[in-house]
Order: sequence, then structure tokens, then C-alpha cells
Amino acid sequence: MELKDYLIDPRPDLPADSKRWQRLLRIVFLTIKDADRAHELLSTLWTFRSFGLMLMREDDSLKFRPVIKDGWTWESYADYEYWRTKYLAPYVAEIKQLLRRLEQEGL
Repeated sequence: MELKDYLIDPRPDLPADSKRWQRLLRIVFLTIKDADRAHELLSTLWTFRSFGLMLMREDDSLKFRPVIKDGWTWESYADYEYWRTKYLAPYVAEIKQLLRRLEQEGL
């Protein structure tokens, strides 16, 4: 995939948070200065979104929430936790920085 392909929400069928995802994907390179790490994080976030990860406002902050359904990527919260730990946890500092920026923008 080309970089431009990662800048579009791969799940427009989940409209509740599509605007947030669209912005999140677009600010990765504006926020993360290491280009290789930014690209890795962008592709990881895009993949998690394509699997059905939601980005919801809860208690005045943004939180990732998986869609748990039979036949979907995550059939249990334990499934999601495994993938989150393996693929998102290495970027926890960058993800917090990105979510703070979205919160500052009012999304």
C-alpha cells in the first residue's frame, strides 16, 4: 500500500468515530518525528481500525474500544488484549501523544 492509502479511514461503515480516525491517521507524521516509527505506527493503527477498533470519547478522554463479535477479528476481549499488547503497547507513548492532540483539537 502507498502512504496515501493509510490516510483514509478503512471503516467508513463505522461512522460514529470515522472523523476521529480520519484525523488520527493524518496527524501521525505531523506528531511523530521518527519517520520509520511513524510509518510503523500508522500502518498498525490503520490495521487495527480495519479490524473494527473504535475511538470513543469516555469520561472526557479518548479511548480505544474494540468491537467484539463472533466472526469478527476479536471474538473476546482477551483476543483484543493479546493483539493490543503485541502490536499497540510498543507505541503507548506515541499513541498518548496523538490522542492528546486530538483532544486538544476537540475531536
